[in-house]
Amino acid sequence: MTTFLVITIIVLKVLLVCAIYAIKGLTKQSEVLEESNEQYAEWYLNFKKEIDTAASQLRQIDRKGSFEADDEIGFMFKEIKKIQGRLNEYFS
Repeated sequence: MTTFLVITIIVLKVLLVCAIYAIKGLTKQSEVLEESNEQYAEWYLNFKKEIDTAASQLRQIDRKGSFEADDEIGFMFKEIKKIQGRLNEYFS
C-alpha cells in the first residue's frame, strides 16, 4: 500500500511539473500575441489616419470639379476617387 502511495505522489509531482511548464509556455505565447495585436492596432489607426488625410486632400484638390471635367485627367482622378471611397468604407 505504501509503494502505491509513493508511486502516486511521484506521478502527481511529474504531472505538476509538466503542467507548470505548459502554463509558462502558454503565458509566453499569450504575451507575444498580445504584443502583436497592439502593433496591428497601432498600424491600423495610423493607416486609417493616412486614408482620411488622403480623402480630405482629394476633396480639396477637386473642390471646383475641374479635374473630373477634364477627359485625360478626369479618368484617373475618378479611379483614384473610387479607390479612396472603397478604402474609406473599409476603414470606417
